[in-house]
Amino acid sequence: SSQGKDPLAFDADADYDGPSDDEPETIVSPKKADVSTGVDIRDLEDLSEKRKHLPVYKHRADILKSVEENRVIIIEGETGSGKTTQVPQYLLEAGYGKEKKLVVTQPRRVAAISVARRVAEERECRVGNEVGYTIRFEDCTSEHTSLKYCTDGILVRECLADPLLMKYSIVILDEAH
Repeated sequence: SSQGKDPLAFDADADYDGPSDDEPETIVSPKKADVSTGVDIRDLEDLSEKRKHLPVYKHRADILKSVEENRVIIIEGETGSGKTTQVPQYLLEAGYGKEKKLVVTQPRRVAAISVARRVAEERECRVGNEVGYTIRFEDCTSEHTSLKYCTDGILVRECLADPLLMKYSIVILDEAH
């Protein structure tokens, strides 16, 4: 029955009923207790070496496989485990940013800017080139941007004009709780 449903609501997954009972969605869940490397990353000088010592690194292959095999995945992990900065880079490195951009939402403007700056530093590029951000009244992206960080509100506005978000290969909703 259609009672109670918004007749104007857009349903991007109209023919997707979600996972069946015998085939649950993948949940990659690096927990703090599981992922301790025993290395204080502040002691490492090279950023690429620091990246390898973040807890999420040892789950890289599982994350990429899950993205390849599923339309939706959930990644859980402790603060500082590398979810926000590393997972988007793994996806770029796997080729997901070649045809279309990756977008990662952040709940606050300052977070979108600071994370974009950090990832650009790790990738040795200028903010606005390969890695950029968009916040209210400020778009620091270009035609060369493969990875964009933005606020939740920016992505919602983009959905109004493009409900399928066709310019993105992957949409990451960070801090979704």
